[in-house]
Amino acid sequence: FKRTLLRGITTSNRRASKFFGTTNKARFVAETKPSAALLATSFAVGASVAFILLAKKYSSVFVTAFAQVFDMEKDSSSTDAPALDQLSPAKLRKIAAEMRKGVESKDRTYHLVKYANCFIASDGVAWLQNHLACPQDRAVHVGQQLCDAGYFKHVVDLDKPFANDYLFFRFYDVPTDEELRGLVSDDWIAACVKTMDIEQKGSEWNLEKELANSLLEAKAWSRVVPGQDLKAFKVSVRSKAKMDALITLLHDQMTERHGEWNPTYTKGKVLYKLDDDTNVQWWVYNPGAVLSKRDFVVVRRRVVNEDGSVILVDRSVDTGLKPEIDGYVRCDLPYNVRYIIPHKDKDGEPFTEIHYMNKTDIGGWIPKSVVNSANADVSVNELKHIVEVCTK
Repeated sequence: FKRTLLRGITTSNRRASKFFGTTNKARFVAETKPSAALLATSFAVGASVAFILLAKKYSSVFVTAFAQVFDMEKDSSSTDAPALDQLSPAKLRKIAAEMRKGVESKDRTYHLVKYANCFIASDGVAWLQNHLACPQDRAVHVGQQLCDAGYFKHVVDLDKPFANDYLFFRFYDVPTDEELRGLVSDDWIAACVKTMDIEQKGSEWNLEKELANSLLEAKAWSRVVPGQDLKAFKVSVRSKAKMDALITLLHDQMTERHGEWNPTYTKGKVLYKLDDDTNVQWWVYNPGAVLSKRDFVVVRRRVVNEDGSVILVDRSVDTGLKPEIDGYVRCDLPYNVRYIIPHKDKDGEPFTEIHYMNKTDIGGWIPKSVVNSANADVSVNELKHIVEVCTK
């Protein structure tokens, strides 16, 4: 800029000499000398150009510096990130309880379809942001943790991810670990075993069916439950199936191998594990014909006794881990008990006794009388198939 300015001054000087003569030249030069304001302006322009050139050359340095300054506030709040990324079950439960009070749930309509008692996901995200004092992405992340834990689910697609969008979600109750354990407590199991009456000392159980072949001997009984239409059933089996094989099939690999002995079983999974002996499972069945699909959500527990016997119990539970699904009939299982006892005959050969007691309400339109008449055959055939699988 300075070079250009001086070049202009020199040119003007020459023109002055040509047109005004030598006398006027000095006066013209004096009058055209740059003023203090012009020098200040030229300096400012030059400094700006220099800054731009330096910024272009060292852009990465400037970008990093500005980014650090810009992110100072964000970084100062990032100390909370680990806490939000690793929320404990107790913390999730507390947030869910508070969120349920702070986010409006009501009946909503979308595309003329009414969805009962739900909230808008973006409202949930906003509440989490405010409650946890965190950015939007972290609020969504925490919301997904709550969703995975069963505290709320999408109203149509239960596996739909939580998002900051106009989506309808519904709150659900999730039992505590203590509540789950209470459903299959020692006292409850003891009461079931007493009701089972393995030694058949009482008169409540009525013999309905007997079966004997090379693999097993089976007897099936039914029992009227006061005040209820559905009967309870039990089957006692003496078999050559090995204890380890039975426990592996009926407990360790239950959800994976259930279809080997029940052809109507289509899928299942462990939804939540409390420990190696206790978990929450989901089972799905397709009876075929004109019947709707059925599913169960149960608490499963294994009890190993000092004498080597094993008790496997299942009991229905309501939980947001797997809400009821459209198109499925949710079955009720008040109790499902398998008491497996190892023995040896007089020659020292091992055998097992399996005592099975079950009361199941499969729901739907099927009359209870039809269910009662079929249940003895179903229970015996089920144990027959289990023994066959375990003696292959």
